[in-house]
Parts: sequence; structure tokens; C-alpha cells
Amino acid sequence: MLALAGLVVSTAAGAQQAQYTGNAQSVLVGSNTGETNSASYIQPRSSYTGVANLWMRGNNANNPVASGCTGSLLWTGRHILTAAHCVSTGTNAVRDRFGTARFRTSTGWQDINWSSVTVQAGYSGATLEEQDVAILTLDSEAGSAFERYNIHSGAVLGQKARIGGYGRVGNGDTGDAFGSNQFNDNAQLRQGFNVFESTCRDDESCATAFGTPNTYGGILLADMDRSGQSTAGFVCTILSFCNAGYTNNEEAAVGRGDSGSGAFNLGTNGIMGVASWGSSNDGLSLNQFGMDFGYACVANNTGNARCQENHDFVLRTVGPAVVIPEPSTYALMATGLVAMGLVARRRRSV
Repeated sequence: MLALAGLVVSTAAGAQQAQYTGNAQSVLVGSNTGETNSASYIQPRSSYTGVANLWMRGNNANNPVASGCTGSLLWTGRHILTAAHCVSTGTNAVRDRFGTARFRTSTGWQDINWSSVTVQAGYSGATLEEQDVAILTLDSEAGSAFERYNIHSGAVLGQKARIGGYGRVGNGDTGDAFGSNQFNDNAQLRQGFNVFESTCRDDESCATAFGTPNTYGGILLADMDRSGQSTAGFVCTILSFCNAGYTNNEEAAVGRGDSGSGAFNLGTNGIMGVASWGSSNDGLSLNQFGMDFGYACVANNTGNARCQENHDFVLRTVGPAVVIPEPSTYALMATGLVAMGLVARRRRSV
């Protein structure tokens, strides 16, 4: 779905109008170097195991797969956080009540079906949507082998975030020019980094002063700074956030197939937002990686009403959050458990 939207930019001097094309199919993750399948963009199977490849099956569990998105396993082990537009069309009415969440294992995949979907009540189906958030309830709990994630608490702007997903690949200049293996066993989780530089509202207005947008709106806005066309993007030309970006083997943007994937704060590993939309490089073309792209904020972000509404929606649907170790501590915990097992075996053998 492609919609022409007028972005009204909030400035101290008044409103500025700019024509902009949003790609509501929202896909995710590729490089701007052309090396789209290099090892630096492919997530190892041993990390971010709770990021799931989502297959939507409509309103019949036996339907063939109709579309794909990406989601994140929450602290209950029974709930997946994703984008509302993955399961709804135009309103908050559920379109795809049934589907399959696929989790990577060391040898293949574990598939867990869902048959219950809860969409944020405020979701309207607009191209740019602050409340593009939904929760899928799995029919059974995912095993302890798969990471579980909390929601980030605190500020969301100016901080490095890891983004990733199972969608199509490409680069920042030519778009998602390469196909995806999302719908077979060769699917790969790709990852990269970016930073949110502004926030926007449903009325398509975006804050321009970096010191204030933390409380402005519930859409987290980022762009592909490292691309050769970065100066043509909305974030740079209109908002004047023209940063150097990350190195060529790190920075990533959004593309088709990875809607609903989480943006993980590198400090807390909590989810700051879910991938919602992306634009083409020239503002006109389909099938492009997001020169500019947005995530629906879910952070516990004091002062930002829409972030807080989405955060509260998640907790109402899922239940209270729990303390989850950061990914870097899992290996240490496993080592400790192995050591305890050896001690127990020695005692039994005495």
C-alpha cells in the first residue's frame, strides 16, 4: 500500500509542508554497501533467538501463508510483540488471527502457532501511525532456549539501537533489490544499527529540535545516514539532522518483510519500538529501503504520552514485566549451571 502524505514539520517559526511517500508495507534491514549477505549483517543463531519469523495465515489456521513479518518474544514466553498492520487492515480489526511463529535453533526451527491477537485500540491503520502495535498470544510457551525481552525504560533518542529482521535485503541506494528467504527454512535474521533522531505524530508532524522531541510523538524517526543519497532524505533535508551515521558494515534501515521487529536499546537490551513504516529514497518509488523510516514507540518513556500508552497496552495485555538477564550474561549462567552439574555428578559418584 502506498500513500502520499503531507508531512507537516513543527518549527518555532511555524509549519513547513513537504511531500512525502510512505511505504506502509514496512520492511527491514539491509546495508548500504551492496554487501547485503556479508557476515557482518547476518545474526548468529546463538544470539537474539527470541526474534521470531512470523507467518500470517488469515482467519483459518490451515490457510497457506499469506504474508510475513517479524516479532519479539516477551518475558512471559507466550507473547509476541509486533506491528498492528501485520495482522490488521485499515483499522484495529484483526485480519490474521492465526499464524506461526518460527524460532531459530542450533539445528533448524521450532514452530509455535498462535490463535489469539490483540491490537492496540488506538490503531487506525494510517500509513504513519503512533499506535501500530499488536500482541500475539502463542498456543504454547516457547522453550527456555529462546531469549525473552523486556520493554525499554527511559529516553529513546540519540541512543544506538540494534534493529533486525527476516525480510528482504538490499542497500541504501537501490532499495530491497534482492529477494527474501523468509518463507522457507533458509530464512536468515539480519541485523544492523541505527539511532532515532526525532519523533512524529499521527498528524504527520515531526519535531525539529533535538532537545524536545522526546515528549513530542510516538513515532520514532531514523534515516540511512551512510547512504550516498542521505542528503536527499526527509530527516536531513527538512529536519536538518544530517549525521555521519555508523560505519558501512553496521548501519541498517527498514524494508519489506520485517515489520514489527524490535529496536533493542544497546544499553538495556529492552525494546524501544516496533518497525512500522519506511519511505523510498526518492520519495516516489516502491520497493525501496527506508531512507527515512519509523518505529511505533513502546518504551516506558516519561513525558511522551503515546509511548506510554503503547507501553501500558503491552503490560495490560501481557502482564507485569520480570527481570531478564542481558544476552551477554546467558553464557555465564550456562557455564555456572554446567559447573554445578559436574559438582553434583562428583558427589553422586563418591
